[in-house]
Amino acid sequence: MWLKDPTDTTARQKIIDASESFRQIPGVLDVRHGRPVPSTRPIVDSSFDIGLVITFKDRSSLDAYATHPIHAKAARELIQPSTRQIKVYDIARD
Repeated sequence: MWLKDPTDTTARQKIIDASESFRQIPGVLDVRHGRPVPSTRPIVDSSFDIGLVITFKDRSSLDAYATHPIHAKAARELIQPSTRQIKVYDIARD
């Protein structure tokens, strides 16, 4: 996530706190968040402000998460108003 105002520590913390509530959503196995590690390596994108990794039990849990009320409320009230860009990568284990 890229914040509209990267210096807004309150918005950053609210998003992090809200992401912890995602653990209550059925099928969410783990939630991790953090800041980028600065890097000069061209292959590394360290331009974002908050990284969020959510591990799901299965594909149906991922699908249900998108519309779950806890996630929908956080997205609507905190994430969307505070961010200028979000990138999502859905990755399946081989």
